[in-house]
Formats: sequence, C-alpha cells, structure tokens
Amino acid sequence: GKAQPEANTGDIQALSADEIRVYTDGRTMRFGRAAEKNHNPAPYFLLKYKSELALFDEQLIPAKAILDRERAQASKLGKELIADQAKLETRLNDPKGSRDDEVAALVREIARIQGEIRLVHLQADVAAKKLLNSDQQVQYDSIRSYDPEEDGRDAMSGDGVCATRP
Repeated sequence: GKAQPEANTGDIQALSADEIRVYTDGRTMRFGRAAEKNHNPAPYFLLKYKSELALFDEQLIPAKAILDRERAQASKLGKELIADQAKLETRLNDPKGSRDDEVAALVREIARIQGEIRLVHLQADVAAKKLLNSDQQVQYDSIRSYDPEEDGRDAMSGDGVCATRP
C-alpha cells in the first residue's frame, strides 16, 4: 500500500494530553502496582524516601540507574504506542472506511507495547527490591502503606513528577 503520512499526536482522541505526557516521559501509570503491592519498591520511591530508609550511597547510585533505565525504556515504548494509536485513529476516521485487518493489527500491536511497558516497570521494581536490607524493606512497606499523599492518587494527578502506585 502507499505510505501513510506521519500521525499527529494532537489528533489522538482516545488519550488525554496528560496520558500522552506520561507515556512520552516513561512514567509508571500504575503499571508497577502488582509489584509494589507485593513488596517490590518503585525505584522512584526509594529515592524519594532515601532519608527515612537510611539508604547508603551504594544503594542510591544503583537505584538512580534503575530509575533512569526504567524511564528511558518506558519512554521509548510509550512513543511507539502513541504513534500506533495515532495511526489507528487515522484509519478509524477514514471516510472511505478502514480495513478490518489493519485495525486488528494495530490494536494487537498497541496491546503488545502496553505489555512491554508494564514489564519494564515491574522489572524495575523487582530490581529495586534487591537493593534493600530487611529493615529497610519493613520501613519502606510502612511508609508506602500509610502515606496519605500517595495512597489512592492517580498517575496523572499531583505534582506530575511521578505516577504513584497505591
């Protein structure tokens, strides 16, 4: 078939501007919730609570590296997802109609990328857990279980610095 023009993210109806920013920036959007609910700390929160957890430099440096890698990988995938979503919406908005096979392929690819993004965030949390000793793990669970500012917040609300994982 003929080449499709590059999709404009401003034309995406199914994603809000905040959601697009979260995907582009590689934020978590609660993709790590299963890991954190099972005592695997988000690297962002290890850094946020470094004083309360009494983290050593030997823990801070790898925690920052895990977070940077998580954000970079998730951002790259998020940009792919946004581009595919834009292509999908262009096809769905075609006045001549859209081919079912093209729509199906794009929907499946978007779902695959979402799974890859989720995996990136889960793997970061599992890697971060290995940095904590048992006392720090107990302290972390206590902080994350009872922080009213964090608990229940949605990925796109608050300070916009990081999606939370209540």
